[in-house]
Amino acid sequence: MTWRGGENQVFLLAQGLKNLGENNYFSYPENSMALSKLNFGASLALSKKWLPLNSSLHKLKDFVIKNEIQIVHAHSSGAHSLALKLKKINPDIKLIVHRRVAFKLKSLDWSQNKYLSPLVDAYISVSDSVKKTLIQRGVSEDKIFVIPDAVLTSQMNCKSKEACRDLNIKEFSNRGFQLESDTLIVATASAFTKEKGLEIFIESLNNLDGDPDLPPFAVLMAGDGNLQQKIKINLEDKKLKIPWVMTGFHQDIPSFLSGIDIFVMPSLHEGLGSVALEALAAQCCVISSDAGGLKDFIIENETGLLFSTGNIQALTQQLRKALHSEELRKRLGKKGLSIVEKNYSLDSMINGCLSVYKRVLRK
Repeated sequence: MTWRGGENQVFLLAQGLKNLGENNYFSYPENSMALSKLNFGASLALSKKWLPLNSSLHKLKDFVIKNEIQIVHAHSSGAHSLALKLKKINPDIKLIVHRRVAFKLKSLDWSQNKYLSPLVDAYISVSDSVKKTLIQRGVSEDKIFVIPDAVLTSQMNCKSKEACRDLNIKEFSNRGFQLESDTLIVATASAFTKEKGLEIFIESLNNLDGDPDLPPFAVLMAGDGNLQQKIKINLEDKKLKIPWVMTGFHQDIPSFLSGIDIFVMPSLHEGLGSVALEALAAQCCVISSDAGGLKDFIIENETGLLFSTGNIQALTQQLRKALHSEELRKRLGKKGLSIVEKNYSLDSMINGCLSVYKRVLRK
């Protein structure tokens, strides 16, 4: 229903395919943000959570037949489930499942059996870490194609850093904080959910609070989700001297990231971590956990700073290091942009997906 990193990647992919002359068709839950934003191809609104299932299934079947759709590309777990049922009654379509998150370390339950279905023609994995968990679940390796999400580096650097910093400073002034001109801005941007590890970040801030040896810094947290109120209460209870602001869902992530000094990604589970890639593209100093696909592009002391997942003390230490050294922050930011430009381009993502489409059509 919301617009997060996965929805934005669908938007970039579909837009790129359209520019190559390919037709796009979309199906999302009714009243979802995607239905209003993905407006350059015919769309089908389905009831929330695909219910009632039989009605949604037959609507989707008619939509596929009417538009002579050859490939169904399922971008979520719910879409995967529905597409399998669709293929059972329309076996001529090709089914591709996009997997952006890594499986958590738990035993295989009945809901995961769908990953072993022979009806799936191919899987697209956003990282080697996600590919590994698919193989662990029993998916044949020759069905899996690793295609990382794309980052528009030009979009991340389209405005002056000074102007973007001023916008972020305004977030603080609107809430009564008057920051000194040399105050560093540390930020996160994510859904406020358990797997994002925001509690780890808050505990590390508590460790740093009131340290006279640190330069002045302030904290921005962008995003929303079911833990938003709980995290806010946690921060208020700690009575931190560090200025902090929760911005809610941020409409302009490029400006947000371009106006900060340090970006923290404390995730407990992560398929790839596209917002960390965007932070690298904005030439931020990125401090990240080593969860999932994050370690594919955050290389210790080269493109960023890593800490072991869930380790509060290790994150605290890396924050100290980054806050103390302007040279380190600039060096990591410059190298981070370089690796994004090299390995995470939009053309690579679009051409990679198109190659998989052509491959399954040849089967």
